[in-house]
Amino acid sequence: MALFCFILLTINAAWGQTIAADSRLILYELDQSQGKYILDITPASSDRAPLLVTGDTFSMQPHGAACWVVMTNVCILQTRFDSSSSNEVVQINMRSDVFKLPFSEHTKLTFKNTIIELSKVKIDAFGETNMRTYEGENALSQLKKMGLAPPDDMDVEKAAGNHKQN
Repeated sequence: MALFCFILLTINAAWGQTIAADSRLILYELDQSQGKYILDITPASSDRAPLLVTGDTFSMQPHGAACWVVMTNVCILQTRFDSSSSNEVVQINMRSDVFKLPFSEHTKLTFKNTIIELSKVKIDAFGETNMRTYEGENALSQLKKMGLAPPDDMDVEKAAGNHKQN
């Protein structure tokens, strides 16, 4: 664990205290709970390698002129190419419970076909915009499509609309 913390501290130090506003951030939201968010961090400076971070959650925490990007249950991926004649490739693949990285509040984030300043980002909790609710016969149909049986406590007759009136 100590080595992993050192590696994350090294990444933060190598990238600088606060990432410059001209770095490119692209966020993708997937329709799944694990690895729901993919953040592509491409620095403006060519001497820094891009990072790809996948995580279950994404949030932005403002702090003065900086905005901390916070993701949980993450996998951090980075590929660096040595510019010397050896053309050595170094690939890093790390996992962590939490990933935090500071950016300038004016850093632009591309998310859901929109470019927005990081300080103005709002993410719906738990992907509510992607949630589907099925009721009645539709719920039974979806369970059948997924190869699942209705819960034991479900009134199948009522859900199917066959409930008798007294």
